[in-house]
Amino acid sequence: MAALIWGSLAAGDLRAQPIHEYQMKAAYLYNFVKFVEWPEQAFHSARDPVVICVLDQKLLLRTLEEAVHGQRVDIRRVAIRQVADIQHVDGCHILFIGSMDSKHVASVIRNLKVSGVLTVSEAEGFTGLGGAVNLRLEGLRIRVAINLSAVAQQNLRISPRLLSLARVVKE
Repeated sequence: MAALIWGSLAAGDLRAQPIHEYQMKAAYLYNFVKFVEWPEQAFHSARDPVVICVLDQKLLLRTLEEAVHGQRVDIRRVAIRQVADIQHVDGCHILFIGSMDSKHVASVIRNLKVSGVLTVSEAEGFTGLGGAVNLRLEGLRIRVAINLSAVAQQNLRISPRLLSLARVVKE
């Protein structure tokens, strides 16, 4: 997965330094744009950007802004946005929820009223709480778990290529 992720991330200066956990997570988030299919109504037009939103994780937000802001996937620009709370996720296509206690994470997922949002977190047990994608650091690698039920509830489709590289969780 790392070769797939870094091979398609156009952020050359990141490769020259030791890879940091949040650089890897930023690369995964960027590449999810390539391997997730959103419903038509998730965008107002064919040229609307894909918006990656970050809730409660300033280090990842800064890393994303440095690494992928303004990049394109096909004709869509990738935009990064910080959100203060769940009420401000309109227009988000990917929502990264920072490490929080499980009660808060469960509340965020339960109160997400917008359709077509891929929820991603590094929180322990995220997919078991109803989140779509869990990114966990294990040793020097990022492990990906995908909850297919949560993905389907958001009317999203994930490429079989990505699914083959992840641990698939079925609720």
